[in-house]
Amino acid sequence: MLTEILQTLFDRSLNKLTKEIELYSDEKNLWVTDKNISNSAGNLCLHLIGNLNAYLGAELGNTWYIRNRPLEFTQKDVGRYEIRLSENLETDDGTPVEIATVYYFDKPGKE
Repeated sequence: MLTEILQTLFDRSLNKLTKEIELYSDEKNLWVTDKNISNSAGNLCLHLIGNLNAYLGAELGNTWYIRNRPLEFTQKDVGRYEIRLSENLETDDGTPVEIATVYYFDKPGKE
């Protein structure tokens, strides 16, 4: 039962984050910082994805994920359609796991 509750909470929160990221009409704004903002929304999203993969995926789910934490804060200009907040993976024993990842794919309608 705890697993189902946690899954519901994570799904709800990741869906809200996905909607927020999709609201950026200019993707360059995902990476904007100023004197009062030390981390951009894009880097915070990449950091969250890294946390989810490292702690839920690799630690609890025994997935293949190897974290590169410094890249979460230095990588820039990843498009909002490239940041994907759920991905189906498998653990070592083949159990399906849905976790967050950065996934590179074209924007909708782009050839």
